[in-house]
Amino acid sequence: MPAPRALPAHQRRLLRAARAANPHTVLELTSAYPYVVDVTRLPAVLWTAYGGQAAGTALARTLAGDVSPAGSLPQTWYASDADLPDLFDYDVIGARQTYLFRRQPALPLRPRPVIRVLRVRRRLGRCRGRLAWTAARCWLC
Repeated sequence: MPAPRALPAHQRRLLRAARAANPHTVLELTSAYPYVVDVTRLPAVLWTAYGGQAAGTALARTLAGDVSPAGSLPQTWYASDADLPDLFDYDVIGARQTYLFRRQPALPLRPRPVIRVLRVRRRLGRCRGRLAWTAARCWLC
């Protein structure tokens, strides 16, 4: 049985297949809470919250290199659910900071900027009068 915060099995298979097909795969996660994801073999991860009707445009502009994302994560991403205490054992009074429960996080609460877009890789053609691109080359900063 997978960890409660793990991606569903079909999404884990899709990520493995994308990584195998293209080692420059950028993982984009849209979620309200952290998942347990093996990011060690990915060149970049772009996490977004639910951004409303403009989220798709913002994501496309980021991956195309029109804007460079920077900021800090609003939550801690642990490498495994085993790194966290039992669901009913969260001492929010004595723990001082509730994001520092047990072990080193996979992605700390306030990391350096997550990705920087260096250049767009390949042009597809035109879409609604604008050039369309297949992917962006991104690196961890």
